[in-house]
Amino acid sequence: DARGLRLVHVAHAGDSWVGVPPSARSVLATIFQKALLIFQLVVLHATCISLCISRTAPVVAQTSLSSNRTLLAFYLLYLLYLLLTSLQLRYDVHIVRGGHSLTHSTHYINRYLFMMYKAVPFCEELRVLTDWTVTWTSMDFYMWMKLEDAHHSLYKTAGYMEIRKMVPPAAPRPRQEKVLEGVVLLFVLFVLIIGPLLYFSTANVLLQENYIFSGGDLPAVCRHLLVGLRPLARADGPAPRGQRGLFRHALCVLGPRFPSAGIAGG
Repeated sequence: DARGLRLVHVAHAGDSWVGVPPSARSVLATIFQKALLIFQLVVLHATCISLCISRTAPVVAQTSLSSNRTLLAFYLLYLLYLLLTSLQLRYDVHIVRGGHSLTHSTHYINRYLFMMYKAVPFCEELRVLTDWTVTWTSMDFYMWMKLEDAHHSLYKTAGYMEIRKMVPPAAPRPRQEKVLEGVVLLFVLFVLIIGPLLYFSTANVLLQENYIFSGGDLPAVCRHLLVGLRPLARADGPAPRGQRGLFRHALCVLGPRFPSAGIAGG
């Protein structure tokens, strides 16, 4: 459920703080975030001033951001970002979301992307191993893998429940689902299991006997074949006009080799 999913998120995010008191943990996080905010503010102004000086003609006595609208728009957007970040730090609004980024939403796009991600061989195992390697945790690798499996199972369940919301409670499943997932699957299984047995059984009317001739019987077979080809090679024979030449050629090639058939020379 959603509660279990949140617990797994918290377990992922907070496991690296094991052994640190909660009060010291909060103070260190706040100091680090404020220092990062001030650093971004200083770098932003230094970058904007440097770009303005480098792109302004030497004859211009004054420089201004208004001369570069692209830089001005970037400066204002970044200031807005820093303002919102400072308000978040002031009111202590911290949203901790661990786990894979695709599992933060049950939207159908996230679900399909997550399915594609899981289908890539060894991609999930490499990510989990990398996370466990760089994270300060008391869990061994196998425990970490089980935690990831539980997290993914809860996410799949949340996605299934989103799909279930599209159907009224206690409503029967639609007929097209029964046909596509029930009748078609039964037919495929029947063909895979019973099909080979029916094909190779003696009840199959399409099978023909496979005659095997020894080396001594081969001339007799060829003689019978030549006798059957001779009427087909005639000008007034029953064979189509385009195939008579092929039959004549067969007689000319095979006839001299079996003179006992009495058709040498065709």
